[in-house]
Amino acid sequence: MVRYLKSSRLRNDEALDLFQRVLNVAMALLNEETEKSLIDAFKDAVTPYDNALKQSSYTRETQAKNAANEEVENIYRGLWHYIVAMKLHPNATLRKQADDVLFILKTYGKIQNLSNAQRYGALHGVMQELMAIETDVQTSLHLGEWIEGLQVAVAQFRISQDIQVNEKADYQKGIVKETRAVAEKAFSVFVRKVNAKVLLNGEENYAAFVNHVNVIIDEYAQLIKSRETRAKNSKEEEEGCATEEETPSTNTEQDGKDTTSQVA
Repeated sequence: MVRYLKSSRLRNDEALDLFQRVLNVAMALLNEETEKSLIDAFKDAVTPYDNALKQSSYTRETQAKNAANEEVENIYRGLWHYIVAMKLHPNATLRKQADDVLFILKTYGKIQNLSNAQRYGALHGVMQELMAIETDVQTSLHLGEWIEGLQVAVAQFRISQDIQVNEKADYQKGIVKETRAVAEKAFSVFVRKVNAKVLLNGEENYAAFVNHVNVIIDEYAQLIKSRETRAKNSKEEEEGCATEEETPSTNTEQDGKDTTSQVA
């Protein structure tokens, strides 16, 4: 018999992975002729859930965010090449100033090789250091225009990123939630019907399928158990620390005698 698993305790990607793995095993090990309608019904419920999760990772604002991110990279790359070129300027003072600016840029590296979080953290540091450069140096190297360009591009990226996050959250609350509910119900129905067939027809034709699926289910059951155990331990540690902070040992005098109250 296929073991029971409450799939609602899994995260979205984990639930989809479970459904697809069980579906793949079913298509490989169950009789294609006699079990086709059973498999198709399950597949028809899982496919929309898969599509919804894929769509939730690419919203309408993704393109705008990518464009803003590309603009930031282009401006920063342009600044880098400009400063490198200024190191060849015939004026020795400008060459020295450009060399000092290039040192700052090299300290943070080429941002296109970084993740978004690292990239915009580095950009914040770069812009802070560039704005701290003496005004006359900024003027002679025209750094003000580059700094302003970066600030505008970064602000646009932040705006599009926030919109994307909100849009993705709204999308997930809607279609992802709906399609997951359908897929979870289909999974439960599928398992119940397979178990009913095992009871009715015997285990011989289903043994390989049941064994494979139970291994998969045990894997996710252990995942759920481990996560809940970690959450429970973390909560107990936080409560223990809070108790220790709120109940320190105190010394008081009562009826002319020293008494000590200790909290174990």
